[in-house]
Amino acid sequence: MTVSPQARTPEERGRTERRTVGATGRIERRTFLMQASAWSGGLCLGLAPNVSRAGQRSRITKVERGPRGVTLTAELKEAPYPFGRAPYDDPTTLIFVPHHYVYGYRRAHPKTGAPESPPGLDLVVHFHGHKATARSSMETLQLREQLHESYQNAILVVPQGPVKAADSRFGKLDSPGGFERFLGDVRRALQSPEASRALGKQARLPPEARVGKVCISAHSGGYKAAARAAEFGQFPIQEIYLLDALYGEVSVFADWLEEDPAPRGAASWRRRRKLVSLYRPGTVAKQNDSLRRQLDRRGIPYRVERSGEPLSRQALQEAAVLFVETRARHSKITCRNDLRDCLFASSLHRRPGLGDRWFKGEAKTRDIDARDCR
Repeated sequence: MTVSPQARTPEERGRTERRTVGATGRIERRTFLMQASAWSGGLCLGLAPNVSRAGQRSRITKVERGPRGVTLTAELKEAPYPFGRAPYDDPTTLIFVPHHYVYGYRRAHPKTGAPESPPGLDLVVHFHGHKATARSSMETLQLREQLHESYQNAILVVPQGPVKAADSRFGKLDSPGGFERFLGDVRRALQSPEASRALGKQARLPPEARVGKVCISAHSGGYKAAARAAEFGQFPIQEIYLLDALYGEVSVFADWLEEDPAPRGAASWRRRRKLVSLYRPGTVAKQNDSLRRQLDRRGIPYRVERSGEPLSRQALQEAAVLFVETRARHSKITCRNDLRDCLFASSLHRRPGLGDRWFKGEAKTRDIDARDCR
């Protein structure tokens, strides 16, 4: 049994999630792993207000103020590394808060005028690829710039994975409950005195703040971390953007879409899960073909944007599954503003009057705006 991501608190998930037994009496692997983490107390560590492990403290080590917002460098106890015997020990996570961010803002319902859902801390979490760092990925892909230009009321989070290595593991985040604990640690870091001093009054998080909608972005080898978070990260993920990143885990992403508790159809675009996969010709394109075949067998509809044949902005917004063919370079896959457009078309809460121009003529073919990709 599942409920809407916006209605599920950790306590509610603990009450509603039950083991699923199939016709053969076999417990579904994902449900078993989630239950195992819940039994060990994993569900209660990250997201409830004022809950932390004994002696645990998130630490802000650097504050950068720029024209688009504030970037915090944090060392988090629940960061991917250090972990076990892995040869990485950098606990850095970069957190970008755009200037337009207002904690607790919610779009009004078009008919009733009431806020759509309770206030929450909406996050865009990016997993970097091989031979990269959190910093280099944030700068090369221009993640801060594209979130800022989308005017979504969300905060960007970029955890440090394997440092400049051909390695897709993300340490603690690959374990059941690891992603939820990480999100809770991010929240605590943003509630720290250091963060409160760095952020303006409108962006400061109150003690009762909770994590709200979560969107995941993954580039290249970051796809495995995205898959693990979707499979047993313990927190309901709203949207996933794969940036030339579908090298495998096809069934995991198909299962994640099929298990969506929200109704299907364009009318449910603000509540249902969404997957956008950008891909270049080659290996990743073949994996995208494989995912489409799985979706066909499961009766899950999708849209495809072929290179040189852009869809409309309205199609980007209403499609629950979107495949985008691109000729952009792998290392700078977002240079066409595809991430910005994914965010514009997302279910996040954009403030009225900011970025309205993007939606003008939304039924017409969207313009492909190229960034400086040198």
